Amino acid sequence: MATFYGTIISTGGDLHMCVWNDKFFHSTATGINPFTHSELVMSDILTQNFRTIYEVDSVAGYSCHLYPPAVLINDENDTLLFFQNRQWKSPPYDGKIDFYGYNMSDDTLLWKLDDINESGNSAVFIPLIHDNKVYFKAGFEVFCLDAETGNIIWEFDPPSFSDMLLGNLIIAENMLIVKTSGSELYAVSLESGGIIWSNLQAGDTPNSLAYFDGVVYYVADSDSKLHAIEVATGKELWSIISPNRYESVSFGTYFYNGVAIDPATRRLYITDTHFINCFQLK
Repeated sequence: MATFYGTIISTGGDLHMCVWNDKFFHSTATGINPFTHSELVMSDILTQNFRTIYEVDSVAGYSCHLYPPAVLINDENDTLLFFQNRQWKSPPYDGKIDFYGYNMSDDTLLWKLDDINESGNSAVFIPLIHDNKVYFKAGFEVFCLDAETGNIIWEFDPPSFSDMLLGNLIIAENMLIVKTSGSELYAVSLESGGIIWSNLQAGDTPNSLAYFDGVVYYVADSDSKLHAIEVATGKELWSIISPNRYESVSFGTYFYNGVAIDPATRRLYITDTHFINCFQLK
């Protein structure tokens, strides 16, 4: 049985959050779209003491919205945050994405990239951090940024022209695995952004990616299958539908969302419409 511990009182609608160590970050937006004010807030999980980290207001009629950050502890032991302000204006329909590097220890803005991409669109996705670099998934491209300066090191645009809005990223075996909203899956060099391998038949619209022991796992909404992809080559090892798919008591049952893997037992857990499923990995 779960024990009720407390309630979070949101200061606005459209709540998003992420967990880091013994803290969690959430972002709120004030108003009914267009949002006029947005805040990035941090709380201690045990005490629920809230602290507003950063806030923005609507500018030039754009609806503002901060999203939760990726977190990096640098060599000086400062806590650095990396997050986006996703903004929209309609009419005319227009988007604007500003991306921030923020030193939470010093309460100072490290850098800000105004209107980072031409489309003015992005995914609601927490950036990834590796080796003092930040990997950010925008609307149609992936950016690799220097964490300290905000300089763009490289930009990856999928050659298939599929967007990244419903795609996903994961870092595995010193590669950035990039799944587009379409059927493409790429392994990209973390250093250069060059393509290492591609799989163009990997299923459309993936849920979150999970890595374990040389394999990336995810569910594709286009076929509702759980896919297992060998990271070294991009080859699909297998894909399966829910074993409950055709049970009369569970008509329409299909896999969705991400997977959880217990490395000690090598067991993979995944939900479908009616059941929690456990698979023993080899």
